[in-house]
Amino acid sequence: MDSANMTKGKVVLQRFEHSGIPVSPGIVIGRAFLVDKKKVKPHERFIEPSAVEEEASRFHRALEQSRDQLLSVKKHYEQNNIGDYGYLVDVSLLMLKDNMLVRETEQLIRVELCAAEWAFWQVIQKIKAVFSNLDDEYFRDRQNDIDHLGERVLRNLVGLEIKRLQDVKIDVVVVAHDLSPMDTAQMDVHYVKAFVTDLGGRTSHTAILARALGIPAAVGLENITDTANGGDLIIVDGISGKVILNPTPEEVAHYNTRRERYQKYIEELDNQAENLAETADGRRVMVRGNVELEDELRLLSKYRADGIGLYRTEFMYLNHETLPTEEDHYRTYMKFAEAVYPEILTIRTLDLGGDKAAHSLPLSEEVNPALGLRSIRLCMKEREIFKEQLRGILRASVKGNLRVMFPMISGIHEIEET
Repeated sequence: MDSANMTKGKVVLQRFEHSGIPVSPGIVIGRAFLVDKKKVKPHERFIEPSAVEEEASRFHRALEQSRDQLLSVKKHYEQNNIGDYGYLVDVSLLMLKDNMLVRETEQLIRVELCAAEWAFWQVIQKIKAVFSNLDDEYFRDRQNDIDHLGERVLRNLVGLEIKRLQDVKIDVVVVAHDLSPMDTAQMDVHYVKAFVTDLGGRTSHTAILARALGIPAAVGLENITDTANGGDLIIVDGISGKVILNPTPEEVAHYNTRRERYQKYIEELDNQAENLAETADGRRVMVRGNVELEDELRLLSKYRADGIGLYRTEFMYLNHETLPTEEDHYRTYMKFAEAVYPEILTIRTLDLGGDKAAHSLPLSEEVNPALGLRSIRLCMKEREIFKEQLRGILRASVKGNLRVMFPMISGIHEIEET
């Protein structure tokens, strides 16, 4: 379809409407800023035996360059007070040192005589395939994180510039095929008013950051980059996930009204945040929050949550190269318990496995995800790791009102053994 046509000598831009996944609420009307994020697609290329060492060195230089870029992004987080989200970079930094990723790429270079980018691309596809077979939406979305890291390394391998969104200095709505958490965190919220992407899910790190930064966003729009042009007027409804390109004047007026109503609604909620959650007839409703990071405690306090319904502890393992000690567990849980006391803190024990393992877990690479060595079954196998966590929970329980949730229980025998 043509993006524009002529009516009585006047250019009329083609209207497009897309339905996506709302991941960060808000309504924005602005001009599209199209980000060229076309993926690097390496060709199948092989090398002479004499070129093996140089090709391996080229691969390691790209890893080092990617590491420097990620550290720069982490520094940007810290300098701009973007909450406790440096762990997003830490995960990518750890992946750059992953034995499977590095060793298998080197093996393909040395044994199969593959060019570095072709070898690396094959390994990335293999790792993504593991995550794609998972039932858990959160860990399926980790494919995007692997994609983003792979794209960064590939661009460094082939010498393509990685553009920075913090260089945008006019009010825009960013339109992209996909955005990494690093892209999102570098957005200047004074200028980037919203963003929309072809790819993405509710639990992607990009979605988490969008909410943390307060940037309205819709993802999973599939083909918006095919229909949008730079400078197009665009409406982003981060509440419903609807995105309209080149809206009619009537639609602009309608969404301006909706935006004003939504802003008043948020202001009213903030004004009532200190009130108890009750129905009109006075029935008390308990509203608890799900958390992963200490930085989220302030939101629980702001909106007067009745404790924590689920604290996901796997980030304590994903963010570090060494296992958390009993003391690490105790101090972390104590902070959460004291923050919500006398309300309940429900701690979910380690919910990881061979298919979604942290670098700190002592699992062999031969672990087959299909065998189900994960969550509580992993804890039963690695009992000392499990005991460290349980000791930390028990010690912290004197500081608050704690409950424990055991993930992936499949039968009474696992309850008894636990």
